[in-house]
Amino acid sequence: MTIFITEDFRLDLSHLDIKFSDENSFFEKDLIKQQSFPFNIPNERGFIPFFEFVSSHNSVEGNQVVAGFLFRNDRYYDAELMILNIDNSIKSIFYYSPDKLTIFDIPLKMLPWPVLNIGDDIYQYAKDTIAKDYPDTLINFSEVYHPELYKENDWGGYSGFLNKNINGDFEKTLEYAYSIPFKKMNEMRPFIYVKEIVKFIFSQIDYTVFGDFNTHASISKALQYHNNSIFYTNKDYLLNNNLTVTLSQSNISGYSPSTVTYNKYVRIFALYSKGSYSMELNVKGSFTVANEEFYIQVYFDNQLLGAAIARNNDDNTFERTINTEIHVAAADVGKDLEIRVICSSNTENTLEGDYEITGTERPLYKDFIDLKDLLPDKSVGEYISDLKESMALTSVFDEPTKTVKFNFFNSSQSSNEQIDLSKYMTKSIARKLNKSLGYKISFDDGETLYMNKKGEFIPSAIGYSSFSLPLQPLKSLFIEGQPAVCNQESNSILFFESNANAKPLINDGDNLYSRLGFIHLFLRRWMFQLLNSEEYNQTLKLPIYVSSKLNSESIIWFYNNSFLVHNLQRTNLNSLFESIKLRLFKLKSYPDFNLVIDDGSGNTTYLPPVAFTTSTSWGTTLVTQFNASISIGQFGFPSSFYIDIYANNSSDPQSLDLSFGWEVLSSPDGNASGIFQSQNTVHSITRFTNSGYINLAGDYVIRLTVVNSVGLTNTIDITVTAS
Repeated sequence: MTIFITEDFRLDLSHLDIKFSDENSFFEKDLIKQQSFPFNIPNERGFIPFFEFVSSHNSVEGNQVVAGFLFRNDRYYDAELMILNIDNSIKSIFYYSPDKLTIFDIPLKMLPWPVLNIGDDIYQYAKDTIAKDYPDTLINFSEVYHPELYKENDWGGYSGFLNKNINGDFEKTLEYAYSIPFKKMNEMRPFIYVKEIVKFIFSQIDYTVFGDFNTHASISKALQYHNNSIFYTNKDYLLNNNLTVTLSQSNISGYSPSTVTYNKYVRIFALYSKGSYSMELNVKGSFTVANEEFYIQVYFDNQLLGAAIARNNDDNTFERTINTEIHVAAADVGKDLEIRVICSSNTENTLEGDYEITGTERPLYKDFIDLKDLLPDKSVGEYISDLKESMALTSVFDEPTKTVKFNFFNSSQSSNEQIDLSKYMTKSIARKLNKSLGYKISFDDGETLYMNKKGEFIPSAIGYSSFSLPLQPLKSLFIEGQPAVCNQESNSILFFESNANAKPLINDGDNLYSRLGFIHLFLRRWMFQLLNSEEYNQTLKLPIYVSSKLNSESIIWFYNNSFLVHNLQRTNLNSLFESIKLRLFKLKSYPDFNLVIDDGSGNTTYLPPVAFTTSTSWGTTLVTQFNASISIGQFGFPSSFYIDIYANNSSDPQSLDLSFGWEVLSSPDGNASGIFQSQNTVHSITRFTNSGYINLAGDYVIRLTVVNSVGLTNTIDITVTAS
């Protein structure tokens, strides 16, 4: 049964035997659309009102669209009936979307995402979660370096990390202050697995996801990055303003001299964030009566925090300052901070002042994670399109089986078997050749990679075409020899595999998850074909028994070469033939790519960095023996020594970023003792120090490990002799 319904008409088209194409292998404007083959609506009695309606609105020019609902296969669909031509009959075609597929137009966050209950201990929940992989967990807590937002102080994060993990734990308690234990915390920010996002999207329209995307091991490790503060902000807080007070109570007693009428004035505001704050309050004014007094006090939750008094003895003007600390616990959020002033109305009229409150907003506690908060501000269609473009995915939707197949770009060696179309080829065919010299692949944080026509990564180039990724991998780096990824604001992903220290996945032994590695894994073959293949746009009239074999993964044979179908559109001509519009690539055989870089002399694999230590920042001679003088302790203090070690002249053959890690291998006391104090932000200069009462003198063997941004390392051992 085929029925088309609008506000004005109900057209029963069942007897017309309309044929529908139930295959669509590509997105069009971020929507999944399907279509019928062209059909004719006859000028019969039941269709006369529709004929009159269409003719009055359209004359005979065609291409009018009538919106409505299509009922077929016992289901309703949003549909458009396009009028192609009007003569003795109305030549038409249906374009329709399976019901609920309009979700591709709505914001991703508006889908009915579930909420995870995590209990009252986010730290323990995160600790338990990082030991799991997808699908045993839908989210995870990988460390991310975020230096712009966080700092090292009593109320900030650890050196600017999200999800900072120390020896398997996500929190650290400070010493007791004011008999209250305060926690030094970083922001806990969960990330959802990309695979779960895609799976959930299509579950809303009762589709199941198949293909490479569903089975590829690396995809199961991909997390969607976001910049939404979920639990802990540690934001700097600043509030400053001029001091203004309002009358609260008149003619209050208990203050001298009794000849002065004292009033109570207040300034009240609430503190809505848990945190630790410092307040400075400044006020000045003048008296008009001898021996008159002025009182100013600061209260939080009716508890006195600080006070100051002025009396008119010799000087009729006064200035006072109050400095106080305010600690807002979770139970105190929203309570009032109050400035109270006791003075005469004449004195109040002379008051001038200001106050400033600074500090750090503390954790935002919740016992749940709403998955919608972990998503980018994209529509559903935009997100899927970005994912497809960034990973060179093809999509095949099969409405009868309600499945969607996402596959990575296939090579001529691994695609479907060849279909011979040589006898259907035409003599004239539109084609174009990509004239790009190569691709300049830019990332939002300024990093740029270059790939030439050979598929080789090179250090730099001029005249290359821009290629951007809408879903970008976070930049990978090593901090003190430990793997890390760095925050960026754009739509991004990172990779994570269960580990007790919450370290992001940089290298799993087979695959590299740096930006180079990402392109190598998902995009390199696709880019090679784009740079080197001829692109053909071809329209063929094929028997349906032949055209039915074609989809976006098909390899076809004609013009004496193999061609890969990138996408196709089909139109029914009659019951036996279809018109097929094809976008094709003439396949080029590509080499077996290795992760290599061309230094100008040809392909060379990445070389490791060179660790280099000196005794000065400008030194050019390698130094591995250092001598330190022990300062003898006095008055009960231990003896100590320190020595500065410089590794800032370490280098990388490819000019890649370096990180530095220091460790003590052995010491005179047998405990590998000693402390490193970084003297710069990249830890290439360190101060090695130690103190003690015994076993301080002797040799300390220290190892420097230098790591470049693709994970290659080099070490050097040095000796510090303390005497």
